[in-house]
Amino acid sequence: MVWDHELVLLLRRKGKLHFRLEIDYTMVNEGVECCDALVRIRGGKSDGGDYSRVRPPTQSNRRAAVEKRRRRNEERQAPQDEQPQDEQPQQNLVFDAEQDEQPQDEQPQHDHVFYDEYDQQQQQFDDEHGQQHQPDEPMFPGGPYDLSVLTDYEHHIAINVWNGQERRALKVVSNGKKQDKFIDIRYHLPAQIDHWINISGLRPLRRCSLHMIDGNMISAFAERWHAETSSFHLPFGEMTITLDDVRGLLSIPCTGEFFTPPANVNEDLAIAAAVELLGVTYDEAVTETRTNRGASYSFEWLKEVFYKKLHERRYDCAARAYLLHLVGCTILADKSFTLVSAKYLFLFQDLDSCGKWAWGPAALVVLYDYLRDSTLPATKQIGGYLSLFQTWIYEHFPDICKRDMDEHISSMPRMFRWTAKQTSGNVAYYRAKLDALRDTDIIWAPDYDQNDVTRFQSVSLFTGYIRWCFTMVPYLPERCIRQFGYTQHIPPTSLMLVARDVDVEWSMYRNSWYYRISHPRMIPYVAAYAGPSYDDDAGPSYAGPSHDAGPDTSCTRCHAVGGLIQQSLDLHMGGPEDEMRVLLERALYISRAGDYQ
Repeated sequence: MVWDHELVLLLRRKGKLHFRLEIDYTMVNEGVECCDALVRIRGGKSDGGDYSRVRPPTQSNRRAAVEKRRRRNEERQAPQDEQPQDEQPQQNLVFDAEQDEQPQDEQPQHDHVFYDEYDQQQQQFDDEHGQQHQPDEPMFPGGPYDLSVLTDYEHHIAINVWNGQERRALKVVSNGKKQDKFIDIRYHLPAQIDHWINISGLRPLRRCSLHMIDGNMISAFAERWHAETSSFHLPFGEMTITLDDVRGLLSIPCTGEFFTPPANVNEDLAIAAAVELLGVTYDEAVTETRTNRGASYSFEWLKEVFYKKLHERRYDCAARAYLLHLVGCTILADKSFTLVSAKYLFLFQDLDSCGKWAWGPAALVVLYDYLRDSTLPATKQIGGYLSLFQTWIYEHFPDICKRDMDEHISSMPRMFRWTAKQTSGNVAYYRAKLDALRDTDIIWAPDYDQNDVTRFQSVSLFTGYIRWCFTMVPYLPERCIRQFGYTQHIPPTSLMLVARDVDVEWSMYRNSWYYRISHPRMIPYVAAYAGPSYDDDAGPSYAGPSHDAGPDTSCTRCHAVGGLIQQSLDLHMGGPEDEMRVLLERALYISRAGDYQ
């Protein structure tokens, strides 16, 4: 087969930049057995031939093409007489005969002339548009094609699922029955213990946990979690468990301090803490820690300590045992589901100030961390407060599974109205249902504000990192802004993790950021907040907290101190990272926040 040079030039003039002609000649028995022509057309319609080998230009095959052109140019530049006789390329006899018949001035140019012109044009095109090319065969079929956000996707369970490598449902356990059996709800605790429970802000957790957790449904959702964005990736976008969900479902405080335990809570420290804070003997503490093979206490042992100290009227020790058991069964649950870490006993070292902790972020940090762990293919079990996880699914995904909803009691947490039911769907069933979901199937913003216990708090819109103990996770509500009733935009790039700023940014969010960018008052702070008005008989009167409560006016002296600190900040010339400014801002926050009175 002979290709006319004019045809080649015509195709090139028509703009066929991706047209490439290669002629393969096969010599058999010193004669021409066949003459095959393979036309490769990139981006054009196929004529029925097999062009599966054709690939659009990518970074890898572009380098290979450049190397191939370099070698071909070197071979053309080498003199013919320097080539060994046995390496002389065989000539096509028919093609040479036809060339001899043509006049000298009509000799067609060799193929390499077209190749050189094409290569120059292709190289220029690649240089201008190389960054816009996407591989024909992406690294991860089904996405992502851009790994700038999901940087750890290569280790995600989604790759195994896509390739048909199934993983059994994660092991899940509910501590609802343990919690209910700890103490009869009809039993009236001593007034002092009840007072400490109220101070802690954990009272709503007493009857929140479900008695049944659907492991298949939890596993199907966990497959879609991505720790880089702290959200579930669904066909219509991202969703996550927000601080507003925690506040609405559990009615626990979402403001306060992050907890930092002692640096090394080992078995010896766990024994000493149990003796001092729980009032047990040294031998009892040694036996318990050695039985558990580490710095932890079992739920059964804490129950025994509670009733024993209750009988002895050591109410402080009994209250610590009760509260430690409560958080260990709920927001701080681990994979053991029978033990609670001894480091959490220090949360209740001072019972009169145990309400200062940020319980809502604590629940999210623990759950987010276990969700991150569940995305690894080797993980077989998931921890965290799974009752919170499952009721969040109930609230936002009304058609995903069977469940019962009781009439909501305004004085009880919203989670209290949900009852789990036995289902028959496996992981593949829930996976298919999630793949088929549309945004119209979702309840984006449940009406949590009908609950009289808590109302919306602006801290739910905090963006940054939240911490509990030594674990930090990103909290990025701007990626799921539809859950707050807004239109979703393309979220900004995730912020860089700076450990030294986590606590400061969290504590400054509610009370400080606005004062740093605005001048909200027209008269000095102390004069504006002179304190509450007193009535000789009725005592101090309050208007009650607003929808997004401002500074608490319950203490005149505290606000006077706050005014002086504010004046010091106005006079101080240091930048945002100045240590003196950071200390003054934290002092200002403590003087204004009611949780610290």
